[in-house]
Amino acid sequence: MKKVLIGIIILIAAYGLVRWGYGEASYVYFEHKCETDAGEFIYKTVENVEGLYQMRPRDPRDYFTRLRAGDIPEDPYGHTNAESQMPAALFLSFPISVVPKKVSYKYFESQKAPNSDRRFPKLQYLQKPIITGDKYWIYTLYGRDENGREIFIAKQSATLMSKYGYTWQEIRGEWDKFFGVWGGELVVKELKNEEILGIKRGYFYVNKFTKKIRMCPKDKTDMMTYDFISQVLKPIEDTGGKEK
Repeated sequence: MKKVLIGIIILIAAYGLVRWGYGEASYVYFEHKCETDAGEFIYKTVENVEGLYQMRPRDPRDYFTRLRAGDIPEDPYGHTNAESQMPAALFLSFPISVVPKKVSYKYFESQKAPNSDRRFPKLQYLQKPIITGDKYWIYTLYGRDENGREIFIAKQSATLMSKYGYTWQEIRGEWDKFFGVWGGELVVKELKNEEILGIKRGYFYVNKFTKKIRMCPKDKTDMMTYDFISQVLKPIEDTGGKEK
């Protein structure tokens, strides 16, 4: 019996050592990815952009509910509820008086139809969007009601107005999977020639044993997607007909 107990103690100690070693190694790997790969990479900027095209919509299910359930979305660093649930509002709706030094775009295009699922936030429209069967949806901000709530217009179109767009992708190799690391890229493009104008790359890490989460860069907010894209595709300012 004594030998059995000693064996059990050794196994427990070994398991604890393996857990600790794995945790340390996985975090070192994550930090290395952050130091060498993460960040914003802007190759070219464009001035006076009126609108943009969302090339790949995200899953609108609540980000935090999914994380609590262990259901990690594709590209968890780049995923935000603001962009996945109401992207048109993210790019069109905020006034400069509320969000200083930020300018909204004039229109937003996507293949994603106006949201009718009661589980997710919905935009308020001037009139009910008419489904014509065309490929694209064009969203514009009409104005605000007496309570200050944004009123949008959504119409379908067979063609795009946008010259520029953005997409995203998960980047995850075998070592990333082994160490509990997810990488993701937000990519801004010129649509005609598929020229990449800018990339924002980030990493998300979960310790397999403690479930502790880390992310880099550490600038994640609901405005993160807009903040990066608007550095590359600078929105045209509405000067009310006056010269700046």
